[in-house]
Amino acid sequence: MKLIKQGMTTFDIKILGSILMVIDHVHQMFFMVVPTWVDYFGRPVALLLFFTSVVGFSHIFNFYNKAIKLFPQLRSTLPF
Repeated sequence: MKLIKQGMTTFDIKILGSILMVIDHVHQMFFMVVPTWVDYFGRPVALLLFFTSVVGFSHIFNFYNKAIKLFPQLRSTLPF
């Protein structure tokens, strides 16, 4: 029996978001050469990030332990 893949996995969504973000950043670096409609490729990346975050948090059994592990990473992103 052959399994048929249906839809996209969260890994596929993250890869798609990464590719779209690279396209958006290339537009930001070369804004004189690249047309402005290329900027629209980076817009849905935030929605993809939020979706994969919610899917990831739905698989957590102990939210308190996960929050303790993520706190140092969150603190490192904040300005001093």
